[in-house]
Amino acid sequence: DAFFAEGVDSERILEEVGLVGEEDMGAEVAQALKDKMDLKTEDHEIDGEEARVFAVYDMPDFEYFFSQLFMKGLEVSFSMALAGASDEEIQEKMNELMLEILEDIPIEKIDKDIKLIREGDDWKLTGNPFPEMELDDFEAEL
Repeated sequence: DAFFAEGVDSERILEEVGLVGEEDMGAEVAQALKDKMDLKTEDHEIDGEEARVFAVYDMPDFEYFFSQLFMKGLEVSFSMALAGASDEEIQEKMNELMLEILEDIPIEKIDKDIKLIREGDDWKLTGNPFPEMELDDFEAEL
């Protein structure tokens, strides 16, 4: 779980991609998703007050996740709604479906060059190391 041990706010990342922060997503689903994510550092270079960390991160294939969730979830939610299921029952079933999708989700390995700057005794990220997620105001201390 090195990714989260490095001071990166995993809840914030998941919230930014729309997977937590709302009461309807179960904690079990959020944890299952977090368990699929990891960041491993492979090397680094320090040049005065700047540094680069060469890393590989494992990230669930979100395109696959959402396409499967849309295809299967639409059918499940409509059939349950037509059968008179409550919102809570539908959400519980959707959480089960998300867990099923996460069991076999493809994991993408992405090479990253993460830039840091020294501020006092701390190294800080110079910006969002995950631009493909479009995180706003991303900050983490390492």
